Amino acid sequence: MKMNGNVPGLVRHESDWWDVCLGYIVNDHITVAGGYANFGNILNHREDNVWAIQVKYEF
Repeated sequence: MKMNGNVPGLVRHESDWWDVCLGYIVNDHITVAGGYANFGNILNHREDNVWAIQVKYEF
């Protein structure tokens, strides 16, 4: 039996999911990143979108 990763009505093609991410190195200690993702259909639920932001300080 050939498996292609699709389950009709549950899991769709990977092209239904996409995201955008940006990062910036402020200096040797601080980085900032942010992103937006649209997850499409996951299992039998519609997961619309999510925003993310990260600020990291390294010693």
